[in-house]
Amino acid sequence: MANVGIAVSMHTRMAELCKIWQRLGHRLAFGVGISLGYATVGVVGYEGRYDYTAAGTSVNLAARLCDQAEDGEILLSPRASIAVENDFITTSAGELTLKGMREPVEVFKLSGRVKN
Repeated sequence: MANVGIAVSMHTRMAELCKIWQRLGHRLAFGVGISLGYATVGVVGYEGRYDYTAAGTSVNLAARLCDQAEDGEILLSPRASIAVENDFITTSAGELTLKGMREPVEVFKLSGRVKN
């Protein structure tokens, strides 16, 4: 799944940027949440004020995982974890009760790449 590879690249670059900003007296943090599923995408709004957006359970879950991710963490939904299991190592972080989700969701942390 390309999204996880992009998240890893973003994490690496953000670590470099955080060091620069820290020298300037600023503290940045960067956590990522990734979910896999269906979403409705399109233009929302009215003439003169509109935007392109995505909506749906998978979008909401990704946003909630992002909220929960600590600095440097990449959290995945169960479906996202299964989708990348041949390329990345994930470990269960337990179940979380997340706003907008009917049931607790098992969350997975990205731990690294599978060695080929």
